[in-house]
Amino acid sequence: MSHKGGNKMSHINEMEAGPELDVLVAEQVMGWTYRSDNPVNMECPEVAEPGWWHSPEWQDGDWECASCLFKYQSDVMPRYSSDIAAAWKVLEKLVEMKKGACVHGYSADEWACSYSKRVGVVQFIQADTAQLAICRAALFLVEE
Repeated sequence: MSHKGGNKMSHINEMEAGPELDVLVAEQVMGWTYRSDNPVNMECPEVAEPGWWHSPEWQDGDWECASCLFKYQSDVMPRYSSDIAAAWKVLEKLVEMKKGACVHGYSADEWACSYSKRVGVVQFIQADTAQLAICRAALFLVEE
């Protein structure tokens, strides 16, 4: 399997499930927006670092404090890399993008997500969980 930018491939393949991966998937694949300013003059005592997240499904006034999102693992941003229901939405997004995405289970701790960027060329991304394989494959798709 060859990808352009081998360093990106290594970095993505080394990412574990958690907030860092969830944020990348939210922003780069699922269309979440990040703003460093305060878009609706919200007050939050937890703001260590200014920043706000907005889902494409929310109304204009619905923003989540970035510090709270990480500190409390808020339910606002889906845990794409660890929750199969959230990961399935990522897979559905890949299917909408017409990338031929598919999940393969080989054993309880051996999964892969395949996708195709070009006709006849299929890439497989493997991981310990289906969710992690889906998220990694999604990032490869948008970063290639």
